[in-house]
Amino acid sequence: MRVDGDAESYWKTTLPAMLIISIGMAGAVAPLTSAVLASVEANHVGVASGFNSAAARLGSLVATACASVALAVYGQAVVELFRAAMAACSVAAAAAAVSVIALFHEAPKPAPHNAEAKTPARQKAQDRH
Repeated sequence: MRVDGDAESYWKTTLPAMLIISIGMAGAVAPLTSAVLASVEANHVGVASGFNSAAARLGSLVATACASVALAVYGQAVVELFRAAMAACSVAAAAAAVSVIALFHEAPKPAPHNAEAKTPARQKAQDRH
């Protein structure tokens, strides 16, 4: 997993990164699979599920092979580029957080729960009468 691995640094570096990746994948893959399977006719769901699983496994195998080749050929240069990329991603994430706080400083007001609420469709219908 680590190029310059120290057994003690696993708990400080590798494990937190793997947990973040796991949470991100769980948040992205499950909804994507649900959307794909929901878009298929009922009599083709089994085939779609099998194809989706095969595509996911193939993608994982290709990514692992490419990462292995890149690390074997370029080694330390890849590590340095990865660190620079992670620093850029951290800055982008911080900027996104600041922009969300700046743009959405006031909580949205909840919609009324009564049946006579003024929705755009109801307003148009009332304007016609």
